Amino acid sequence: MTRNPNLQRGVVGAILRNDRWLMIQRSDHVIAPRKWCFPGGGVEEGESNADAVVRELQEELSLVVKPVRPIWSWTREDKRLHLEWWEARIIDGTPTPNPAEVRDFGWMTTREIRALPDVLENLLPFLDFHEANGSAQ
Repeated sequence: MTRNPNLQRGVVGAILRNDRWLMIQRSDHVIAPRKWCFPGGGVEEGESNADAVVRELQEELSLVVKPVRPIWSWTREDKRLHLEWWEARIIDGTPTPNPAEVRDFGWMTTREIRALPDVLENLLPFLDFHEANGSAQ
């Protein structure tokens, strides 16, 4: 299978604890500034998606996580971005935002997330999927 050189690959860490999702607000210094989303980012050359989840959560929030399993994927309409959503568990650490990447963070219910004014375009379809399937714990 030929890989599309214009397709960016990314991962998202979906962490659910006591019916609350770990959310971040992106910093002013990254793509889509101040948007709310789950932590995650691009997959580096030669890196597995699971390894990217571990690296991104460490870089953004100083967390050590265990990527459990892929639970959903999304491709932007223009076919230039493909994200794989992973159920993840915190192994060690307390969320500590890296200000270069994260402006704010919080643990939010699905209802609270849906009420946010500025979320990334892929977040609400994931929540719809999760509510229909109960895919992450």
